[in-house]
Amino acid sequence: MRRAEMQKLFITEYQVDPKTGKDKAVSRYIGTWYTMDKKLRRTCALLCLAGWVLAVAAFITAGVLPTWAGLCNYVVPWYILCMLPLFYLLLGSVKLLRLKKQFTEIDKSESLGYLKTSGIGLAVLGAVWSITTVVFLLTSNKTMMLANELIFLGCAVVNAAVGAAAWGMGKKTGEKVRENE
Repeated sequence: MRRAEMQKLFITEYQVDPKTGKDKAVSRYIGTWYTMDKKLRRTCALLCLAGWVLAVAAFITAGVLPTWAGLCNYVVPWYILCMLPLFYLLLGSVKLLRLKKQFTEIDKSESLGYLKTSGIGLAVLGAVWSITTVVFLLTSNKTMMLANELIFLGCAVVNAAVGAAAWGMGKKTGEKVRENE
């Protein structure tokens, strides 16, 4: 959430501090409050955490395998960039798991927003990683062991699939959030 959007959700009031007797600025939230079914929230968060564990396991496996594709200068950047959405997928899942019964627009943005955007990012980066690996395998005659190269490709596909699933879970769960009145 951008700073300008966040500032619209708060109003600043001035109150006298009883200890010092001076005016003190106090911000009060005036935005919309939301609720979500606890079971749905837990299910989404735990499924995203399970997907995160699977994606990190695939990421580490791809990094440990001895492959030529893992050393190629047009494959490696996409592999390395997958770390960023993986971090935000974990952050969004944990924030979703820790949401209170009623939560603010900021909490919604930080939990479900992180799931959706990191899911899209991971899906795109995993897909580009997969495509560049396939291009490498088709254009290069360097293969240490074809099995390792295919496992490396499979790890890229797993990351793309987990990203797509996290985006779908975040979008589906976001549609079931209710506004409080």
